Amino acid sequence: MGLAIKGRQIDRVFVIDDDKYGRESSGFAVEESPFEPVIQESGITNLNSFLENNIHITDAVVSDHHLKKRNYFPENGAKVVYECYERQIPAVLVTRFGESEINEIRKFREKIPVVLTPGEFNPDSLINSLETCINEFLGNRKPERVAWRTLIRIEDVVDNNIFIFIPGWNYEVSISLNKQDLPRDIRNIIKADMRVHAKVNVGAERSEDLFFKDWEAK
Repeated sequence: MGLAIKGRQIDRVFVIDDDKYGRESSGFAVEESPFEPVIQESGITNLNSFLENNIHITDAVVSDHHLKKRNYFPENGAKVVYECYERQIPAVLVTRFGESEINEIRKFREKIPVVLTPGEFNPDSLINSLETCINEFLGNRKPERVAWRTLIRIEDVVDNNIFIFIPGWNYEVSISLNKQDLPRDIRNIIKADMRVHAKVNVGAERSEDLFFKDWEAK
């Protein structure tokens, strides 16, 4: 069991999902791969302790996003994958998501190399996703994951929602962001028709894959 990917041996893949049938479905896909599945059946109370005590250099993680139901996990899957990335643990987010989930995931997206739907998750996509993660650990990001400084036009601000256009990505598609996810100095001055700059991975094909950092007023 196991596979060497970009010089790194991966033996076990932890499957994290608060739904029994979701765990089973992801577990079956891992079973058909070269890896040993480790199904996380019960919940935990502390994410950092779980990662430090259970996940090793030869491990990887597959996580659903919605994990807080049934007291299964203290954090949702986007935070789990983010913390794995911080520890150089290859991790893949496998989940269905709508607009609200996109914004929740987006604030962690710079350190979530791959998001798959359950229908896209299979042994081949798992291996490819882990390779993408390990490549990023080695400093080799795909072009669509590289952030560049670009102009952002604020279309409107409604309560905690900000609607923006990114001319350097697609000048016809409006993107919704949570105001609270912006740096304080930016969100305190943001208003309709304002122009600002941020680093954005403008090579991304889908709006849900965009991430933002290093905001600055124009």
